[in-house]
Amino acid sequence: SENLSERSFLAKFFASTMLSMALVLTLGGVNATVPAIQSAAGEKDPQTPGEVLEPGSSLTLEERVWITGHPTVRVHNETNWRPFNFNQDGKPAGFSIDYMNLVASKVGLEVEYVSGPSWNQFLEMMRSGELDVMLNIVRTPERDTYLHFTEPYSETPSVLVVRSGEEAVNVIEDMHGKRVCVPRGFFTQSYLERAHPQIELVLLDDALECLYAVLESRADGALDDYPSMRTLLRQHTLIALRIAHI
Repeated sequence: SENLSERSFLAKFFASTMLSMALVLTLGGVNATVPAIQSAAGEKDPQTPGEVLEPGSSLTLEERVWITGHPTVRVHNETNWRPFNFNQDGKPAGFSIDYMNLVASKVGLEVEYVSGPSWNQFLEMMRSGELDVMLNIVRTPERDTYLHFTEPYSETPSVLVVRSGEEAVNVIEDMHGKRVCVPRGFFTQSYLERAHPQIELVLLDDALECLYAVLESRADGALDDYPSMRTLLRQHTLIALRIAHI
């Protein structure tokens, strides 16, 4: 079998688990199919129809050994990136968190959520080995240099939010020569730097800060994921802002 580093093994393990459930998840992992469990004779272990499998029973021997030595994984939890990943009353919540908890229960892992750092700080923690998994992360060439990725578990469009009176803004090109706020370290930062250098970037810690920067005229627009922007606009009653481009 392969000699896998701790990080690449964790990545392969999570990617395999997602695919075995006919689901896929962007963690820091590689793309891998689920290897069938082999008996000593080299045949697949039989499964009785209707049988309820124990957590981790669909894993290879190597994966089970890895879990025994690494029963807990450290996973990032954001403070206010609703509806995917946020912290409510001191507890991690959101679609990505629910998904992570489901995966952990399926394979017999404990999850230690790390809350508080900014997105960019989480990325640095992945680089240094202080964090094992990042949820809801977009694959980019730069991140490929130090992270492994599975297939996406959610695909959503990015949107531009502007002040309600900015009727002339309908596409991203309308922001050339203007200021657009994005969370520092988000893929939208590298995208705008590469594809729209005519835009002046305003970098803040999260999407909510960016929305308030637009509201207070410190930026002309904010770019982020549609479900998150829609949720934040409604949650904070930011009626002076509108979604201009999808």
